[in-house]
Amino acid sequence: MTEVQTSTGSSEPPIIVYWLSDSRADRILFILEELELPYKIEIIERGPNRLASPELKKIHPLGKSPVIKDGERVVAESGFIIEYLIEKYGKGKNLKPTDEEALFHYNYTQSPWIIKHIIGGIFNKVDEIFLGPTLTSHIDFLEAELDKRQWLADSDFSGADVHAGLQSKWQ
Repeated sequence: MTEVQTSTGSSEPPIIVYWLSDSRADRILFILEELELPYKIEIIERGPNRLASPELKKIHPLGKSPVIKDGERVVAESGFIIEYLIEKYGKGKNLKPTDEEALFHYNYTQSPWIIKHIIGGIFNKVDEIFLGPTLTSHIDFLEAELDKRQWLADSDFSGADVHAGLQSKWQ
């Protein structure tokens, strides 16, 4: 495991991010930067079979990345980690809308179906063959949503943009 220390000038103890290449761990770095939280990256190398190293299972039983350690709490799954960090540290940062309509769009546009099909269709020819016209409808849907608002949920950048914006890296 390789360690990379970062600092945002916060007095909070650093959150440890167990980072695995070709995973959704970059989402977590993105939201930690937005929240201006200190974090430490522990890089975990993939094995020759491209699977996560067994040492990741010592950190969390799923053996997947991303995983964070915030104090004594270990949290897995990128979407849940983002929500956890926003709820715990995001007060006053406007990363999660509060009005009903914007909150609806925040939650709706984080759904994996919306981005997964778009990116999967672009980068994977097999998916493109099976997706056919649904790829266009998913892109059209997102474009129409962004025509209504500056960001996916509202006029402010939010966790929904983190979910959707970095999804393309992993498809």
